[in-house]
Amino acid sequence: TIFVTIIPYNNAGSAMGCTEESFNTETSPDCTSLASPLNGDTGVALDTNLTWNAITNATGYFLTVGTNAGGNDIIDNQDVGNVTTFDLPNDFNEDSIIFITVTPYNAAGNAMGCAEESFTTETIPDCTSLLNPINTTVGVIISTGLIWNSVNNATGYILSVGTNTGGNDIIDNLDLGNVTTYNFPDDLEENTTIFVTITPYNAIGNAIGCSEESFTTEIISTIPSCTNLLDPLDGSINVAVDTDIIWDAIDNATGYILTIGTTSGGSDITNNQDVGDDTSFILNEALPENTTIFVTIIPYNELGTAEGCSEESFTTEIIENNTKFGFSPDGDGINEFWEIHKIEDYPNNVVSIFNRWGDIVFRIKGYDNNQNVFRGDANQLTKIGAGRLPEGTYFFQIDIPEENNLNLSKGFLVIKR
Repeated sequence: TIFVTIIPYNNAGSAMGCTEESFNTETSPDCTSLASPLNGDTGVALDTNLTWNAITNATGYFLTVGTNAGGNDIIDNQDVGNVTTFDLPNDFNEDSIIFITVTPYNAAGNAMGCAEESFTTETIPDCTSLLNPINTTVGVIISTGLIWNSVNNATGYILSVGTNTGGNDIIDNLDLGNVTTYNFPDDLEENTTIFVTITPYNAIGNAIGCSEESFTTEIISTIPSCTNLLDPLDGSINVAVDTDIIWDAIDNATGYILTIGTTSGGSDITNNQDVGDDTSFILNEALPENTTIFVTIIPYNELGTAEGCSEESFTTEIIENNTKFGFSPDGDGINEFWEIHKIEDYPNNVVSIFNRWGDIVFRIKGYDNNQNVFRGDANQLTKIGAGRLPEGTYFFQIDIPEENNLNLSKGFLVIKR
């Protein structure tokens, strides 16, 4: 405080009783503090500006910024003038503690003892995890949506969803923005394991090494739908008499009932036979030639059988010179081998016998109805178990190089034991 007395005078003398006056000289300013980011903040953006509180009697500010306490490797005591904000020329480094000292000043001097403040810059975000459905949950409803935990420094999330591990056939690396839920546009498949990867991100980058999670959807039980013939196809003609019956698999079927007949609605070949969950059927005997075969296949599961399944049909081949023969090699001395009438008149013959799958099981040259005959034992494929042939229908082929009146080249042969 400065005290001043001013006394005017002239030849008559000095002024009397003049009052003393006073004034206070200026002081150095007080210290300031960060307004943004605040002291102690974390996850601060790398491109953030510094802002501090204004000091009334300050005419300017000195700024020091460093990456360690007392450091000045970023800004070294720079006079920034009478402003309260500063845009650094370069962004901060990620995951760094930044130390700031702002020193107000005026003509009287600098603020004294101003405290250093600090904040921590942002890093790439941590990974998140599913909240709903929780990882490994089973029986999840097919209309479910996804919910996951929020990550503090994330500014968005990338979603991938698939039906196999690492897959993206449902959602492919979709940037959802800064949300923590997702609703699928369509219901998920039932009884399917769904694999989910959620990757948080921010301006620094994507979270690293986020684990894939999964859940399994519910099983919705319904009566199965009908199936269709795959082989032979409905309406096929010239189908081999030794064909197998094959049909389309139905996902929720646990078995099939098969009916086969030679008339529409007939069951003279197979009558309502439960074949289990197979999708093919091997007939015990060859089908009759040049015949329309009618087939009905009814899928079923624990809830019931398919309804309204259509009968399908195909027509078997015509076998030239088809004759059906039989013999009974049962040891009773009667009809023990296959006798081919007049075959001995053509000694250059070759007789071949095939099983129902077309594998040759017997072949002989010079069939003579005496020593060289077929007694129901294989002489081909013996190393893989042909041996003594089981009873059933076989196919034969007789090859004679010269002109002949045998009038027999191929047909069926039945073994009865």
